[in-house]
Amino acid sequence: MEKLETLGGFLLGIFVLTAVGSLIGLFFAGAAWFSGHLLPLFSEASLASGTILFLILLPLSILKKARPFTAVIILVVSFIFGITLWMEGLFVTLSTWGTLAVVIGLLIGGIGVVPVGMLAAVFHGLWGAFFELLILVILTYSSRIFSQWAATSYST
Repeated sequence: MEKLETLGGFLLGIFVLTAVGSLIGLFFAGAAWFSGHLLPLFSEASLASGTILFLILLPLSILKKARPFTAVIILVVSFIFGITLWMEGLFVTLSTWGTLAVVIGLLIGGIGVVPVGMLAAVFHGLWGAFFELLILVILTYSSRIFSQWAATSYST
């Protein structure tokens, strides 16, 4: 069991280092350019991660002994969803309301581009973009909550 936890910790460490490096690149290369070029990749990664989550990880987490491993992987999946959500929110905000709205969104704790993007999508009638953002919000936070539950339910 310790080997699975070590593997999960290693995978999470690689993901965190990649995410931190990506965020640094984001602010130096420009948020719009970065999101525009990486959003298709992260969208595909989110789709693949969602498939793995629902077909493999959630059923596997029924087994109590597998929960520490699935908890870590589901947490990593939630960060993939979250990064995709942030980039999608940034892209929707920028393309509908412009740079000023992005700056305002970034000033709201850095994550404000998501609710601003959702508002912009509603006001512009972009229902596909709105529901995509809403689904990503739900997937991001429900994955994190489930991951926490899976991790803590193993020890009880």
